[in-house]
Amino acid sequence: MTIKIDSSTVIVFDLDDTLYHEEDFLLSGFASIAKHLESEIGIDYLQNLLEWHRDRAEDIFGQLLKEKGVVECLSKQNLLDLYRFHTPAIKLSRGAKALIEALSKASIRMALITDGRSVTQRNKLQALGVEKYFDPIVISEELGTGKPD
Repeated sequence: MTIKIDSSTVIVFDLDDTLYHEEDFLLSGFASIAKHLESEIGIDYLQNLLEWHRDRAEDIFGQLLKEKGVVECLSKQNLLDLYRFHTPAIKLSRGAKALIEALSKASIRMALITDGRSVTQRNKLQALGVEKYFDPIVISEELGTGKPD
């Protein structure tokens, strides 16, 4: 099968688990929460978060709120906000950067679609440094509908 790519071609990418590993975002979010808690109450809960995740705990943030000092410092909504809106420490998946740069150099148009909250997804794009390559960038919250709509 031969695929013809010309000036009318647009290659569409998804973001999460396509351009980067979503697990990296999760770990980055946990690290952000742990850092915040350490600065607030002097206790580092990163290992707890990682263990609960590894053990597939049903409600990791609920579990965290049971720990000493956490509930006095944060609510579940605060934890969710810290997780969702942190500046992520993520990087492009192996090969993704080379592919995107090669397509851009060849003047191939690229678009990106992603489900999620606008701020969260835009933070990911900024952390990855890829916004300049995609037009349009379609984020479900900004559009008011989810994929595959």
